[in-house]
Amino acid sequence: AQEMPRPFVPPKTRPLTLPDLHVTEVARQLTLIEAELFRSIEPHECLNQSWNKKGRETRAPNIVKMIHRFNTVSRWVATTILRCDKLKARRDMLAHFIKIAEELRLLNNFNGIIEILSGMNSAAVYRLRKTWEGVPRKRMEAYNALDALMNRKKNYKAIRDVLRTENSPCIPYLGMYLTDLTFLEEGMPDTVDGMVNFVKRRRVSAVIREIQQFQQGPYMLEVVPEIREFLTVLDLINDEAELHRISQQLEPREPKKQ
Repeated sequence: AQEMPRPFVPPKTRPLTLPDLHVTEVARQLTLIEAELFRSIEPHECLNQSWNKKGRETRAPNIVKMIHRFNTVSRWVATTILRCDKLKARRDMLAHFIKIAEELRLLNNFNGIIEILSGMNSAAVYRLRKTWEGVPRKRMEAYNALDALMNRKKNYKAIRDVLRTENSPCIPYLGMYLTDLTFLEEGMPDTVDGMVNFVKRRRVSAVIREIQQFQQGPYMLEVVPEIREFLTVLDLINDEAELHRISQQLEPREPKKQ
């Protein structure tokens, strides 16, 4: 049996802050939280776009929880960067999140990578030109490589190619499969000439089978309760306008040159 790696235990100081925690352990604990959510998704939740419809909380509860978690982590990333008043602290925090995303890549947690990237690529953070300019080159190269990997171009071709060769444990990007299912549901009729459209049924079940395939292997990682708690109850600003206001305050828009 695979042995669990020894966890990086946080310092005894309280309250914990993100820089107190080892990036590897942050990635591990984020992955354990997400793996539980991902493995809870039932096949019936993937049918008829249940996650988008009225009664979604009962028809697709685990997909809804995973989408909510995705949005929460992305907002937390943006909030944490924007709460750094000093330019150097902001640059360090941005670099720190890139490191966490690199660690998530080593754990095959692709859903987690996109969460972090979408926080960094959100309008309020992406516009902070001075902050981005000071991120070390090595980190920026890692960011660009991850951004290219998770790109939506050609229907997520880069990430699909990687997933074909990945073994469990792995958390694929759920949004990609929800896009596939939406495309099939909206693009193909349920019946053809009064008969059940079996081509559509087969394609939908192929997507569900791929999700199930990645639900098999558990992560052999130890829960670190203090870090798990820190990453479960995330401190964030949910208001997009407020994030943008802080962003403008930190780096006011430069007047256009005449």
